Amino acid sequence: MTKEITRLIEMLKLIKSRTGKDADTSWSIYDDPQELRDELDGYISQLTDGNEEVLDTLNLLFAPTSTFQELSIANDWSDEYLLMAEEFDKIYEKIKKSKK
Repeated sequence: MTKEITRLIEMLKLIKSRTGKDADTSWSIYDDPQELRDELDGYISQLTDGNEEVLDTLNLLFAPTSTFQELSIANDWSDEYLLMAEEFDKIYEKIKKSKK
């Protein structure tokens, strides 16, 4: 596993830690925080197993005004999210360039 994939897993775990049972998911596609947490576990598992196809899905979730940003705004961790999203974009581009 590359350091980039390891870092992406850490980022997903951080998002998961920010979405406890009382998290506001009303502005997201998720009916409740557990649904999001379960999906994050799936993404983490896929990355751990070497399935990098999930990167395109994560790219959509990290996009401006998309799911993760809406969650961060609704739950008061948007400043932290913006830094994470910037880092995600760099990692995503690096991985995609290395596959060409």
